[in-house]
Formats: sequence, structure tokens, C-alpha cells
Amino acid sequence: RTPNPGEEPCKMDPYEVVPEESSFGDYQTLKVQEMPEEVPTGEIPRAVTVTVDRDMVDLVQPGVRISVLGVYSVSTAPAGKGKGKGGGGRGGGGGGGGG
Repeated sequence: RTPNPGEEPCKMDPYEVVPEESSFGDYQTLKVQEMPEEVPTGEIPRAVTVTVDRDMVDLVQPGVRISVLGVYSVSTAPAGKGKGKGGGGRGGGGGGGGG
């Protein structure tokens, strides 16, 4: 809205981070894909994004086969935020390669 005469305009972001009163935690987003040998010829492997936090960050390297057990939830958070290591590895219950 347009401020009235004598009023200060609203800030674009009314929230401010107060570092000394904040706590921050690491998290990492991984792209996990089906194992290549289980994908039918000519098809693209299906993938799912997995977000890990705290002690699970930086444990997986691209190309490592992994099994994932967790809670499936829908999120609208944009990919690539946070620790930003991305890529993870191909996996989906296992997987190979890296992205």
C-alpha cells in the first residue's frame, strides 16, 4: 500500500535474522534414482528428492548405492537450498552413478 503523508513505507521483508538469538542446522538435498539395471531399456530412471539433516549430512557421495528409510512427505521448499551439496547419488533403494 502507499504510505500516508508522514508515514514510513513498510520494509520489503519485515523479518530480521538475529544471529545471536538463532540456532541453525545443516541439511542436504539428495536426488535418489532407481538402479540402472532395474530400469527397462529405453526408459529414464525415476527419481525422488530426499532431504537429510544433522548427522546424515555429507555421508553419501555421488554414485554410492544406498537404501533409504524415512517418512515420505510433500514439500514446497525449492531444491538446492541449505547446505547445497545436491546430487547425492543414484539410489531409490539403491542406485549407481551420480548426478
